[in-house]
Amino acid sequence: MLNFVAVAIASVAGMAVGALWFSKALLGRPWARAAGVELGAATHWSVYLLALVATVVTAVVQALATSFVHESVGGSFLGVALVVAAVGWLGFTAARCAVEYLFEQRPVRLYVIDMGHQLTVVLVMGLVIGLFGI
Repeated sequence: MLNFVAVAIASVAGMAVGALWFSKALLGRPWARAAGVELGAATHWSVYLLALVATVVTAVVQALATSFVHESVGGSFLGVALVVAAVGWLGFTAARCAVEYLFEQRPVRLYVIDMGHQLTVVLVMGLVIGLFGI
């Protein structure tokens, strides 16, 4: 069974990571330059809604994968949650996005910023899921 409180908190935490990561105080300016977008330009509310939906999907899948792996191998639920997050990021996010970034000839700096963000999001989600349990 899914711990919906853990999924909700993990989702909010994932969105918070993004807000901080892409803020002007952190990596917002270098990201905007590398991505070729205007930092601070108005963003339609639907973009944030879709980002939240995608983040919730990630949290649900990560929680379910953590539960399945923990049932199979045992050990620390927190440890399993963090390993699932890192391995999932490497195999499903970093590797697949590398192919797109290569063919789209996007800057390496953009890839590093984006993949650092994605890794941080799933690790924070894994921490929340691991601490709350399923």
